[in-house]
Amino acid sequence: MNSRKSNKYSTSNSSLFSKTNLSNDLQQLYLTIFMAFALYMSVFRNGFYFKWAESLSIFINSEYFFHDCMRFAGGLLTYAGAFFTQFYYFPVIGSIIFIAMLLFIRYLSVIAFDIPIKYRPLAYVPALILLLSVTQLGYVWLTLKSPGYFFSNTLGIIVCLLVFRGYRLLAVLGWRIVIAVFFSLVGYPLFGFYALLAIALFAIYELLLFFANRNYLHFLPVVSGTALVIVVPQIYYNYVYSYMQYVQIYTAGLPRFNFDSKEFILWIPFILLFVTLFLFLGFAVRKKDKSLKNQKSHIPLLVFCFSMVFVYIFSFSDDNFKTEIKMASAMERNNFREVAYYADQVKGVPTRNIVLNNNLARLAIGMPENRALNISNTVKPNCVRPSMPIILHMSGRPLFYLTGQINDCYHWCMEDMVEYGMKSSYLKYMVKSAIVNREYELARKYNTVLSETLFYRKWAKKYQAYIDDPSLTENDSEIKAIRSNSEQGISSDL
Repeated sequence: MNSRKSNKYSTSNSSLFSKTNLSNDLQQLYLTIFMAFALYMSVFRNGFYFKWAESLSIFINSEYFFHDCMRFAGGLLTYAGAFFTQFYYFPVIGSIIFIAMLLFIRYLSVIAFDIPIKYRPLAYVPALILLLSVTQLGYVWLTLKSPGYFFSNTLGIIVCLLVFRGYRLLAVLGWRIVIAVFFSLVGYPLFGFYALLAIALFAIYELLLFFANRNYLHFLPVVSGTALVIVVPQIYYNYVYSYMQYVQIYTAGLPRFNFDSKEFILWIPFILLFVTLFLFLGFAVRKKDKSLKNQKSHIPLLVFCFSMVFVYIFSFSDDNFKTEIKMASAMERNNFREVAYYADQVKGVPTRNIVLNNNLARLAIGMPENRALNISNTVKPNCVRPSMPIILHMSGRPLFYLTGQINDCYHWCMEDMVEYGMKSSYLKYMVKSAIVNREYELARKYNTVLSETLFYRKWAKKYQAYIDDPSLTENDSEIKAIRSNSEQGISSDL
């Protein structure tokens, strides 16, 4: 008899261990698939794009830059987002940091909402959506007025999940209300919309708890949370912020996409992200003794796979765009043979940017007759925003500079900096334009800013030597060639 019982327990324990091991193996498999997919989408497919995006961003290690970011609600996310974006100077390093944050979001989703192990593949969905949010932009990044975008939304979700996890750990309802009030007042200027999102999660969570146990005390945080979301932004707008527009008080910290039919597609990942978080609340309020055995176990796997396919399909992909970015990098290094090489790789009809870059490069290396592209056979850039500004934003600065139209180069750098904010690429062309024009004190002004960055100090040090000793410019082949082009009046044909 005892022998039979012993065998029975032994069999049961063996079955339990095998199920546990199988579950752990599946979780490891999901993790491996996610990391491989994220690395492919970031380093291998979009590494060139992230490197370019970093050049159209900036982080300055100065008190002024910090205060400039904090002029608007959500300023800390902007500041931190810009800080991490600079690491895309090395696409592999920047991508590893970003993927690590996505994995942390997956972990926080599990513990914040108590997602059962069978449903944990769903915890990758917010991470995958955030991955899409940075791979979908394409040309839009040229004119997006959201500094730190590549990391700010990811950091916002991390803050939101951390605070929600802490909120749930508080057993006393009164303390929950106190924390909600405190976090809304302190969190809104730091995290903007994402502080409001956390308060909204508090309120919906309490409402679901009411439906679960019919305790009317849960209405206290629901009402207070709703009031906080509405009132706190109004208070800060009227008494604290003087630069922020009223239409942005509830969306501060979100990307500044247009609310129109053309750019609605850019909002889809964020809509899906917020809906997913609110749906996860269903796990948080379920009764612990209530079994989920009746649910289909293959659904989380299907959602996980569908999410990856969705990210792959809707990520921006355009051969001309890739060629334009590589050309811009080569032109900045005065490597015209590389520019011509990329033009030779173009399949199909090139954009105007490619035509202009190619023809200028072949003129510079003395082979204009070798596949000089016809500017009449062009297509518009594949983007959701108007095409004409794209031509100037993408190719205007290098073409104006290389053809000696220094004042036009400086003009468009200044125009774009006023409209879209300070960028490393703008500052570099402004420094070089000022040196070519022999305006050395003006060059010093912009070069000083670059010297306060992490990865452009070496570049700034090189040109600082020309600023301190202008006679050195007479021996620099690039500066001499640009000055010669300026005197000859070569046209860029923009």
